[in-house]
Amino acid sequence: ASKSERAACIDFNDTALRWILSQDKIKTVVISSPFRHILSASLTTRDDHRFDSVEERKAALVRSATELGRALAIAGKKLVIVSPPPATGMDLGLCPIRMHLNGVAGAACDFPIGKHWSGSALAIELVKSLESVAPVVWLDDYLCTNGTCRVTLDGTPRYRDADHLSNAGSAELGRRVDLAGAIRAAAATRPPEEGPAARCERRGKS
Repeated sequence: ASKSERAACIDFNDTALRWILSQDKIKTVVISSPFRHILSASLTTRDDHRFDSVEERKAALVRSATELGRALAIAGKKLVIVSPPPATGMDLGLCPIRMHLNGVAGAACDFPIGKHWSGSALAIELVKSLESVAPVVWLDDYLCTNGTCRVTLDGTPRYRDADHLSNAGSAELGRRVDLAGAIRAAAATRPPEEGPAARCERRGKS
């Protein structure tokens, strides 16, 4: 990305975070990503500092997530992380279309979960490190059964591309497995943080 594109992205994220922090009704904040940043040699901070090694990038991302979690906790909110969907590095959104055009069953795009574990090892390692920061909802648990990850669900393509679920696939997954419920359950595993408003109220009663 160009410097102007990075600046626009940072500005958008800062604006979104300010809005979230200002909304008392928001109690749980969910973030997700392919988490492939750990592989990117172009990962830089907002002051253009570049991280050269995988370990430096991993540490920087964990620090950023920790800072985010702390800011949310001060506002009385919880952070939950959703893992990236299982992936192979191939375009899993295009695969079912190709299979359909060739008259091949969509199940031909399914893949063993071991392929995801090996191909996404560094991203998985990063997300595991983030479990020290916030609870993680692992999409593997919902997209893979008996060691096989399903690319389609009753004819609905689950993936948009190599790293993201499709809109239809996300909606169907959410309905079938109550993903919102899984996120609420994950948030409940961490003790509630006390925001400034609650602290002021408690002090007023003492």
